[in-house]
Amino acid sequence: MFLPGAASDQEQLMEACDGGEVGEEDSDLTQVDEIPEEHEDGGRQNVVAENQPVETAPKTTAQMSPASRLEKARTRSRRVALLSTVAEKMLSQAEREENNNAKERKQTLTESREWRMQFLEAEQRRHEDTMREAQEDRKAFIEAQQQNFEGINRAVSALSSLTEILLGGNREQSHQAMPGPSCGRGSVHRSSQENPPRKRCRVIKPSKKFDL
Repeated sequence: MFLPGAASDQEQLMEACDGGEVGEEDSDLTQVDEIPEEHEDGGRQNVVAENQPVETAPKTTAQMSPASRLEKARTRSRRVALLSTVAEKMLSQAEREENNNAKERKQTLTESREWRMQFLEAEQRRHEDTMREAQEDRKAFIEAQQQNFEGINRAVSALSSLTEILLGGNREQSHQAMPGPSCGRGSVHRSSQENPPRKRCRVIKPSKKFDL
């Protein structure tokens, strides 16, 4: 199978394989030979037919002359050299194509590695952003819960203070609602539900000599 782009090499190879040059073994195909021919008087006369091709058996190397053998060896050597040159050119072409394919594979592998690194870096950044957002959300949630707890504690403290104030006021009102000495014009304190006093009245303790 021949490589594309080497048409001249292929032609040379085909010529070398087909035997483009004619050696001495092909030069014996044309020769002069005597062909018998009938004469007018019925006899036979040898005549010479020039340039009449006659098929003869090919001569072996031993039957060839030294010059023919040398020329045949030279022709074979030229064919071998031509075949070697064509083979070297085809090998060089194959090596160049293999190198080009190797470069393309290497470039594709490099691009694939770069794309994979970019993808991993993007995934790492996305993971870091997600973790940071989760931490920020958790921190904001904890702060909100802390504020809620503080608000609840303040409300509980306010309710406790209000309860103490209300309980203290009820005790004072209960104490003032009890029958005792008159205050002011001698009026008796009413219950806190009817007329809660705005100011405390100073209770005047009776004298020991005063007989109730």
